[in-house]
Amino acid sequence: MNTETKHFETIIIGGGPAGTTCGYMLTQKGNECLIIERSTFPRDKVCGGGLTPKCYRLIDKIFDNLTYDYKPVKTLEVNLGKKRSRKFPLSDEIRVVCRKDFDNTLLDAYKRAGGQILHGRATGIEEQDGKIFVTLADGSRLSCNKLIGADGANSIVRKYLQPKNNRKMLLLEKTITDKSFDHIKLFFDYHLDKGYMYMFPNPEGCVIGYGDTETNREEFSRRITTSHLPNTEKQKGAYLPIFDNIEYRMHDQIILIGDAGGFVDSISGEGIFYAIQTGAFAAQSVSEGKSYKDLCIGITNRIRKINMLSEYFYNKLVHVPVVYFCTTDFMYDRIRRKIDEYLAR
Repeated sequence: MNTETKHFETIIIGGGPAGTTCGYMLTQKGNECLIIERSTFPRDKVCGGGLTPKCYRLIDKIFDNLTYDYKPVKTLEVNLGKKRSRKFPLSDEIRVVCRKDFDNTLLDAYKRAGGQILHGRATGIEEQDGKIFVTLADGSRLSCNKLIGADGANSIVRKYLQPKNNRKMLLLEKTITDKSFDHIKLFFDYHLDKGYMYMFPNPEGCVIGYGDTETNREEFSRRITTSHLPNTEKQKGAYLPIFDNIEYRMHDQIILIGDAGGFVDSISGEGIFYAIQTGAFAAQSVSEGKSYKDLCIGITNRIRKINMLSEYFYNKLVHVPVVYFCTTDFMYDRIRRKIDEYLAR
């Protein structure tokens, strides 16, 4: 067991899009940081992988000459029960990526910028004498002045700041190698409690996912069959902090970003944009000495508003007629414009 305590200016726990964005920006500005990541990349991630226009424009702004593989998609299909569906053409493409490759690309950009990475699992956090100490599973101990929690829905950093936060939704997903699909499909059903099923075509095929408040494997397989989608036996699952409570103790020495902070759209499920944006705000907070809470106020208010709207959107008395009207000729053009606006801003 190594008893030496190494010190870093900033430690980031988690090497996904949120953590690598933060680390990349800090490293680019000459700030010392270390990313602690438990997995060896490339690794799979349960996620549709859709980069909305606001997301990939932000990525282009932050990362210098970053190239990544994606499938451009310009059609969104909304499916209801009873064989009712409607396709909406998109003004700007959604770029659908394979998360194992995309996340690895971002991590490589961080490493090329000079960023340090340590593979290990954080098991404990402690504040003492003005420093933050992180204990790893192998017994080693690190210290830092700033700690960034970018470690997802089951964040150990979030548990340290808010031990009783347990609101998460289980997502199940299957990967299909069929490359014939060319548009995104969303499946809404009033029998699903605050959830939906999705299909995102990507460069290697497509992913089909599903989740609600009572997610289970049998229901997932049944829905795939009744929706006439391709099926595979292999399933993977992960928790998404959708409908999460973002009212936790914010301070500038310990910062939560991405899924760890509950920054997920509770209606669309979009998380990558919020991961990139909050990662950038965290880097700005550390490097420029600005309040992370103040930098995040726009995003935080947006999430609060979406969380409130989602309670109405998924209320069965409201959800059924709203989704129904989305597919009518009367509302078609208005809904199409709203979708474009929602994805772009």
